[in-house]
Amino acid sequence: MDNKVKNIIVVGVSAIIALKLFIFGLSFPLDYRVRGDAYQYLAIAHQFPNFYTIFEYAGPRTVGIPFLDFAIGRLALSLSGSDAISMLTWANAIGLVLLVTHLVSTWLFSSWLLKTGFIRSHHVALGMFFLLATYPPLIGHTTTPLSDTLTVDLLLLGLIALHFALHSTAPLRSMFHMAMAAGVMGFAILVRPGNLLPFAAALMVTLVFAAFQSAKKVAVIIGISLGILLVLMPFGQNCMQKYGTVCLQSPTTFNFVESAQSGLRGARIQWQKMHLSPGHTPILPDEFMYSHFAQKCNVQHIMGVDQTSLTGCLLSQPMALPVFLVKKWIGLFDHYRFTPYLENITPGWLMSLTRFYDVLAWIGFSLVVLIPFQAAFSREHRASFNEKLVNPLTPLFLISYTVFLLLQHTALHTEDRYGFPLIPLALITLAIYFEKLCQHRHAYRTWWPIGIYCLLAGIIFLAQVRAWDRAVFF
Repeated sequence: MDNKVKNIIVVGVSAIIALKLFIFGLSFPLDYRVRGDAYQYLAIAHQFPNFYTIFEYAGPRTVGIPFLDFAIGRLALSLSGSDAISMLTWANAIGLVLLVTHLVSTWLFSSWLLKTGFIRSHHVALGMFFLLATYPPLIGHTTTPLSDTLTVDLLLLGLIALHFALHSTAPLRSMFHMAMAAGVMGFAILVRPGNLLPFAAALMVTLVFAAFQSAKKVAVIIGISLGILLVLMPFGQNCMQKYGTVCLQSPTTFNFVESAQSGLRGARIQWQKMHLSPGHTPILPDEFMYSHFAQKCNVQHIMGVDQTSLTGCLLSQPMALPVFLVKKWIGLFDHYRFTPYLENITPGWLMSLTRFYDVLAWIGFSLVVLIPFQAAFSREHRASFNEKLVNPLTPLFLISYTVFLLLQHTALHTEDRYGFPLIPLALITLAIYFEKLCQHRHAYRTWWPIGIYCLLAGIIFLAQVRAWDRAVFF
């Protein structure tokens, strides 16, 4: 069968599945789709009289999603020809834009992986697209005006722009892609301010490795970094003038110390249990994490050596720390609900479907963790690691971003949607190992240890999330 025909079939099937999940999400009453953060974003957008006032904004949220909501609202008004639109129409229009953006970005990313030779098999690239395009929680979060799926899509588009900026031979084309990368990454930070540290750290790591390759690549990374600062500057100035400190949103919106203390209690957040945890983030208590860390530590600052600091608390129990880390990381892949607002009414069939995707992503993530150990003890794996993930710079950027995002959310409280940006690297790693297995399928003896490792990783994941399913909130 011709590759174009395969593309059409896979894209069509993926679009149908994604659309069915999307329509299922839209079937819930508006009150289940627009509340909490989603409602706050719309309320902020509703306050803007025109586009110019957006660039004067500073408040409890960054401007990314309110800006998008406002722009889509204006577009919907112009298309309808009316003076006002209902909240339902507005929310549905935003959801449709988020869904289309997700499908387009995942297709472009999968095609880019194949064209650059990062993934060599056309079938594996199509499989990557199918998994990313139909991942149920990613589709679920397009049905409500939230930032989470869009964050993943902007990450993918930013990676593509970064690659072309680094490898374009024409100066004007390279500068165009630099501007695209800076704009997309800057907007991604305005959409979710938690992207600031991972993006900054990833650019710094990439810059260090670029220094050993060429002056042009160094200039590209510096240019993108300056471009991101240019995007953030007006909003940072507004925030500083309003709150008197360097910020992109109100400093009172997020408390790092309180989040770190909550993160010692467990790795699943349940907003519908807020009444059982008044004044605190409703974290489902995990017996092991609660007894070994939450009860023994009173975190008052992040860095330190005693148990009033997060680092001191974690290092005080070195034997329990690996279990703690595994539980926190599983929590980032524990998408037990379609959206945060459908926590109690996500149907069983959808939870089971999501668990299938989650297990695959978790196994891929577990293989990411395995790579450094393989590289340390095998010259062949070390050469493959450098060829595929380090020397090309763009994969290095994705790895660095993922590592620093993981560190950030390991320190803070865990919510399943915070793990969305980990999914692309996890699925890419799974695809690479699967591709190698297909290429060397006759040498099965060399693959059985990895097979057992993957099986154990899947069993541990399912056992843990099932234990949380049965746990009692107190």
